[in-house]
Amino acid sequence: MILVVDGFNLIYKFHELENFMFNNELDKAMMGLVEYLSYLSNRLKKQHKIYVFFDGKKFRGDDTYQEVLHGIHCYYSHESSADSLIEEFIKNKRLNNVSGIRVISSDKKVQNFTKKYKYEYQSSEDFYLWFKEVTQEVKEVQEKPETISKKEMDYWLSVFKKR
Repeated sequence: MILVVDGFNLIYKFHELENFMFNNELDKAMMGLVEYLSYLSNRLKKQHKIYVFFDGKKFRGDDTYQEVLHGIHCYYSHESSADSLIEEFIKNKRLNNVSGIRVISSDKKVQNFTKKYKYEYQSSEDFYLWFKEVTQEVKEVQEKPETISKKEMDYWLSVFKKR
């Protein structure tokens, strides 16, 4: 499965990353999202190839258009929009008959062209809930209290009734 993520659209679903955005620390928010996606990839035993698309540049003055960070393929739109890069990416995959793509965004424009190319779509809100479920630590199963048989129960009831 290939996950195509609208980066800034998803960042706002993670409260600590949203705080970076409000403090104008875009690079920290973007790296935080990449780290979360990398953690997800590892939890899923790398069954998903993840591509994340960000609007603008990695940081002011940077010329990076794409790179791989922690196993996550990152794309930066520079002067265009992440939406247009995502559309170009999935259009290219459709032309090459690639299946098994899920696009993550709550943007209606992204949703519409994802449907047009017949790929799976998931809102950022639903993805965040799925992410929390998948990455939640496995809780230890508590031992069940030992039960007694009906015969034992009857015995003890008869003992207490005699008193």
